[in-house]
Amino acid sequence: MDQDFASRLARADALKQAVLTARQKCREARKLVNRARDGQKVALIRLQQAMERLSELQSGRGEKLVSVGPATVFEFWIDVPGYSGPVRGTKSRVTQYGDFEYISNTKGTSKGGLGGALVGGALLGPTGAVVGALASRRTTVETDVEEVDNRQFELEVTGPGFAWSTVQNPDTESTLKKFRDVTNARGSNNDDVRTLASAQSSLVESLRESSSRAAAACESAAAILNERTDAYIQAWDVYTSARLPLLEDLRARWANIGIAARVGFVVCGPVVLASLIVLVTVTLARNNNADISLIVWTTALYMLALSVTFVVYLYRVRLVDSMKWRLKMRQQAYKQ
Repeated sequence: MDQDFASRLARADALKQAVLTARQKCREARKLVNRARDGQKVALIRLQQAMERLSELQSGRGEKLVSVGPATVFEFWIDVPGYSGPVRGTKSRVTQYGDFEYISNTKGTSKGGLGGALVGGALLGPTGAVVGALASRRTTVETDVEEVDNRQFELEVTGPGFAWSTVQNPDTESTLKKFRDVTNARGSNNDDVRTLASAQSSLVESLRESSSRAAAACESAAAILNERTDAYIQAWDVYTSARLPLLEDLRARWANIGIAARVGFVVCGPVVLASLIVLVTVTLARNNNADISLIVWTTALYMLALSVTFVVYLYRVRLVDSMKWRLKMRQQAYKQ
């Protein structure tokens, strides 16, 4: 028995190393797949952006830059009422008409002297009443200054064979000035849209090849992950089906489950059992027969559930799987 146990333990150590190696290879392959997928996403985004840029250049217009009413300026094109064509040679200016005005509104209020007239009349008669009324009268003057914006802005756009203008309110001042600056900048620019489109086309082809390589790398990484996953499953099957020592088998299965399953086993096992023990102890101290009976039955059912689970484990894993493994080994030996 001691030699059999020692041989099984040595076999467990050897198989465990194979499982750990296979698991590590799976983790490395999974990281490789994640990196390949991230690279493929980046390549697709860059390709999409480059294709959109190529579409803008091939249209001859380029990127849309600014609009004012019916007028729109692109990198290489301008649309205004009566003209739609290249923006080169176009000039623009903004002229201000009017200015701010300040209007003063004066309001005066007078407070009557009835109280002073009564007092003066009582003391000095009619003459005192008049003097008292004049002395107690108060006049208040308030002046409000209102700012009125009377400005108007005219945008004038001129180019080879066309001219267009529009007058806008002050709230569009910043947009008009931006339109002017952009128009003047693009109108004096000498870039050739066809040359840029040709260069962008070459860039799109290069990015398309990069995207294809990224997709191939992603598929290759996924294939490697599948291969290593199968190898890990096979190594794990060999490890758990070799009828290892009970403690070693439990340790191996505990190491193979996820964190959520570990937490569930801990909560449903030691935590619940400890809680029941504390509850039984407190109830016995209180000497409440009804509570004691209920808690004892609950504890008994819980222990029965744990026992049944352990028996199922022994039967399903330790007996059935072991028999299947031995039968499989005999079949392989017979084929050889």
